[in-house]
Amino acid sequence: MNPFTTPEIENVYAHYDQQSYAILQEIRTRIYELAAMNDQVGTIEESLKWGQPSYATVRPKSGTPIRLDVFDEQHVGIFVSCQSNLIERLRQIYGYDLEFSKNRAIVLAKNKPLNFTVLDDCLMRALTYHNT
Repeated sequence: MNPFTTPEIENVYAHYDQQSYAILQEIRTRIYELAAMNDQVGTIEESLKWGQPSYATVRPKSGTPIRLDVFDEQHVGIFVSCQSNLIERLRQIYGYDLEFSKNRAIVLAKNKPLNFTVLDDCLMRALTYHNT
């Protein structure tokens, strides 16, 4: 597991309920693992954007930032820039497999297992958004 880059980010994760923490940490870990497996993905920079943990590619800026947070009591979200067309593209590919919120998020039910076959592809598309 990658250590948190700042105490502020660690504090945000510490305030999640146990189930949300586990899911979001698993997604966070996957972001770092996927980035390490692909030479076209820039270095991951972890920061807070709008109070949410954010994962952006730098050197090179290959992708669109990914933010992770609780969506509501029953769901967590993987958020991307609403200025991108990424969610629209993912909805066309995975409309039957995933739930989306407008043009800004993948919404994951906390009581269902994560489908990393699908999520890994979604995360990689975000990490390489500017390469396609």
